Amino acid sequence: ACLVGSEMCIRDSLECLFQNIALEAVMQPGDLFYDPDFGWGLYDFLGSENDELTRLEMTQRARANLKKREVILPETIAVSVSYEDDLFRLCCSFQFSDESDARQLDLVIGAVDVEVVTE
Repeated sequence: ACLVGSEMCIRDSLECLFQNIALEAVMQPGDLFYDPDFGWGLYDFLGSENDELTRLEMTQRARANLKKREVILPETIAVSVSYEDDLFRLCCSFQFSDESDARQLDLVIGAVDVEVVTE
């Protein structure tokens, strides 16, 4: 049990929020009938060519979805895309307003799926 207002409760709720962001990142808009905007739509990039336009669209999509979250400090959002072995790696860094350290969310977009990477 956690007391309302305790640091543990805040940390647990931020961890739940981070997991929710990771879940949203691997879903398509429309996957949840009760929230048609939930999902980053990264499946649109499955099997895409490694070109500047694709990288720019991935970066903008990740940044826009992170900016929707009011608890994320917009100035802390950093997104990069790399490509190796036929896989895109989308690296997102951001900070919650109630934390002092940045969070890292890494995703791999391959030929058939999108996965959160936990290393």
